[in-house]
Amino acid sequence: MAYAERIHPPLSRNMLTEELNRTRQALSRDDLPDMRESVMPALSDRLLNAPEATSVGVNAFRNSVLTAVNNSSLRTVHLPKVQTIGERAFSDLWTLEEAIFPELTEVGESAFSQNKALAKAEMPKLTYAPNSLFYSCTALTEISMPNLEEAGSAFFYCGGLTSISLPKLKTAGESCFAYSTKLTQIDIPNVEKLEKIKKQTQEKEQADQSRAFKIKLILGLVILVLLLLCGFLL
Repeated sequence: MAYAERIHPPLSRNMLTEELNRTRQALSRDDLPDMRESVMPALSDRLLNAPEATSVGVNAFRNSVLTAVNNSSLRTVHLPKVQTIGERAFSDLWTLEEAIFPELTEVGESAFSQNKALAKAEMPKLTYAPNSLFYSCTALTEISMPNLEEAGSAFFYCGGLTSISLPKLKTAGESCFAYSTKLTQIDIPNVEKLEKIKKQTQEKEQADQSRAFKIKLILGLVILVLLLLCGFLL
């Protein structure tokens, strides 16, 4: 079995126990030194650096009850030869800070979703960003995707994103930047729907401000009523 296939065991709820046992057995075999030496020490050092891997499977490093390895401390991912990444492969990794994929050309939906500490993403060869690619990555501030041409709701709920430059982007979903309320500088000159995207972001910000004002107004009225009651009782 190829190295790239060994680093991500299949994750099936019905076969979780069997896969856990297989992983433990594999890590103790003498004919898999590359897996033990490059993957396991890297994870323990909060860095995943697999220089020969070319693909990462669905749910491969997702931090959930279905994963065969606890990746809760993983901070940096550097896979210089990886070209494809499956759906949710690196989702829910709350400590992941950087994702660097210089050769990545294909990635599945939600591959990096819910990574609350992810601040930097480099994918220079990627041309399509699917839905929820960085969903709820609220710390994301630095994105390098100079060849991106099409995106779904890839940057939905990226609350920390203040600026973005995608010079080759031609098509963007209506929710591409939805709920990214701090986004004020958008450099995507070839996208026709840019104004609609901006309007949606502005409407969300205005709705939040209106909601906050109503809450303050209600609290003020409650306090006023309480003061009046106190004065009446005295």
